[in-house]
Amino acid sequence: MVEREAYVHDLLRRNEVPVAPLLGWGRAEGPGGHSWMLFERVEHDDATELTAASSRALVEVLRRIHEVRATPQMKAIIGTETTPCAMAARVEARVRALADRVGVTDSETIIGASLEILRDREATVEPRLTHMDMRVENLCFRGGELVAVLDLSNCTTGDPAADLGRMSAYGSLTSPLLAAYAGDTPLDLVLVAAYAVDTYALLGLLKADEFADQNLVDRGVGGLCECLAVFRAHGLA
Repeated sequence: MVEREAYVHDLLRRNEVPVAPLLGWGRAEGPGGHSWMLFERVEHDDATELTAASSRALVEVLRRIHEVRATPQMKAIIGTETTPCAMAARVEARVRALADRVGVTDSETIIGASLEILRDREATVEPRLTHMDMRVENLCFRGGELVAVLDLSNCTTGDPAADLGRMSAYGSLTSPLLAAYAGDTPLDLVLVAAYAVDTYALLGLLKADEFADQNLVDRGVGGLCECLAVFRAHGLA
C-alpha cells in the first residue's frame, strides 16, 4: 500500500496536482513492522465547507486529476477499480449485502438500473486517474486556493464519473460545482447516481457492520432511495 501511495503522490505532483511534500517513506520490515510515510505539514485554513472560490479551485484540480490517462503501468500498480465493469460488480454485491442486513426497498430495481447504466458506459469511457475520496476533510485550502489533496490510498484508474458519484454521496458535489466541472458537455445525472449507489451502499454496510450507527445506516439507505428516484424520473426503473 505504501508503495502505491508513493507512486500516486509522484504521479499527481508531475501533473501539477497540489499534494503535501513527501519527505520519505518505508516498507514494513519483518513481522509486526509498520510501513510509514512522512509528509511536510501544509499550512491551510480550517475549512469545513466549500465556498464559491474553493469550489472553483476544486474543479480545476479535479480536471487535472481526470486528465491523467491510465497507462499499462498505472493499471498494474494502482489497479482498475473504478471502471464501469468493476463498479457494476461492487454495486451488485454491496446493495444485496445491505438489503440482507437492514432491508432496502426495491433493492433489485436499484441494482438493475445501475447495472444497465454502467454496462452502457463501459464501451465509451477512456480510463483515467480517479481519487475516490474527495471530501472536504481531504482537501487543504488557503485563501480559496487548493494547496494540497490528501489521502491518496483510494486512488485507482477507471471512469472519472465514479469520483463524481462518490462526491455526490458525500455531499460535496453541489449543482454549481458539477456544472462547472462539466462545462459545455453536461454530465448525465443518471450516471452520477449509478456511481453514487456504490458509496451509499458502502456507507450503510460499514455503519451496520462496524459501528451500529443507525443514523448513518439511514443515510445510506436514504441515499439509495434518492438514486432510485433519479432512475425513475428518467424512465429507468
